[in-house]
Amino acid sequence: MSNKLKPVEIICSATQNYLPYYVVLARSVADNLDGRPLKIHVLYTTEFGQIPDQDWEKYKDAFNNTMIDFENIEINFYDITDKMHLFNGQNVGMWGKKTSLTHYIYLLAADVLQDSERVIYMDGDMICNTNLGEVFDMDMGSKLIAMAEHSGGDDLSEKELSPTASNSGFLVLNLKQWRADNTFADITEFGRNMPKTSFCDQALLYHYFAVNNPDKIMYIDKKYDMFPGANPNIPTAQMKVIHFTSYRDPKPWLHLGDHTWRGSDIWWKHARNTSFYELFIDGILYGKFEDLKKRVKYKKHRGLWWHIRHLKF
Repeated sequence: MSNKLKPVEIICSATQNYLPYYVVLARSVADNLDGRPLKIHVLYTTEFGQIPDQDWEKYKDAFNNTMIDFENIEINFYDITDKMHLFNGQNVGMWGKKTSLTHYIYLLAADVLQDSERVIYMDGDMICNTNLGEVFDMDMGSKLIAMAEHSGGDDLSEKELSPTASNSGFLVLNLKQWRADNTFADITEFGRNMPKTSFCDQALLYHYFAVNNPDKIMYIDKKYDMFPGANPNIPTAQMKVIHFTSYRDPKPWLHLGDHTWRGSDIWWKHARNTSFYELFIDGILYGKFEDLKKRVKYKKHRGLWWHIRHLKF
């Protein structure tokens, strides 16, 4: 399979309020592509976490402005809200305390991206640290999906699924084969009949592919999906894709200047190249001062300036 002259294609699937973090991720992908063309597909829904339409349009505009430094980049937006009913009946489980149908959006790729033969899906809380051209071009044959080998640290899924279960944050989807095999209909029907799970799409992919269709999945280097806090012996510079899951590694946009959290400096390096870098700073400041108000209210024996001096950004 020769894709050398074809653009690398990535898919972002999110609610509207998660789009800024996908912009940082997309910027990191472009920064590492050495000028190769890139197609970015944003599948989003207004069904969850809706923000005002004018703000959504500002985010889309900011996405385009962030990527304006590069030639040969195409960004497409697809509102798939009217397709979300296709996931009804899934044993969706829970991420944290919220039921998360949005974790299934990327499964629509074969149907929505009719002109694409292959696409890379990445979670929005990742940062790219490598040229994705190599993994995009690899020979997949009739395999439907490629996932990074288990890199350790995902203790909860290890107990519920398997000690070797792959994380679902980084996927290469062979869309041409998905259409040929009618995989979307098959996997969603499978999901409606599988036991209740706490791991949403990750459990679905594990049971559908690793357990029941092992001939349809291939495994790639674990460094394409690594939790930096769970792999202290591997330098973050050697991690191809860094995953900030919150479980072991806090989201970088929730703290500023604290590089004791491994890999956060790499995330902020790319965030500074977005057209709305100040949005992240403002979000952190807002959160900190909301916390400050609570501290002053409940700890009146301390003065305001004492609390300000002890805030950690």
